[in-house]
Amino acid sequence: MTTTKTKWTQAELLDEARARFGSDPLKWAFKCPNCADIATAQDFKDEGADPNLIGQECIGRQLGALKGAPTTDNGRSIVKRGCDWAAYGLFAGPWFVETPNGKRIPSFELAPAVTS
Repeated sequence: MTTTKTKWTQAELLDEARARFGSDPLKWAFKCPNCADIATAQDFKDEGADPNLIGQECIGRQLGALKGAPTTDNGRSIVKRGCDWAAYGLFAGPWFVETPNGKRIPSFELAPAVTS
């Protein structure tokens, strides 16, 4: 399932994630808008990173894409996967989620649904 929707309420995003990946949040996957790496919260956890960063940062940031000298490839030459992008960076989004208290949070988009 793909969607052109870019603005979500928190409840809508949670419902969509459950519909695509099931009820286990560790299986929910987001796609980096820069390098197209698809990572789950479990991937973050397996790397010793905070799984709550899923959808906010490319897994490459947690794998060290920002370490060392600056690169011309967004850190991809430094890490085994991902890049240095964050949803809250210079180019925010591409999705935006509104929390129940009205806060607007930039987010990566959910990855396509897993098909059997």
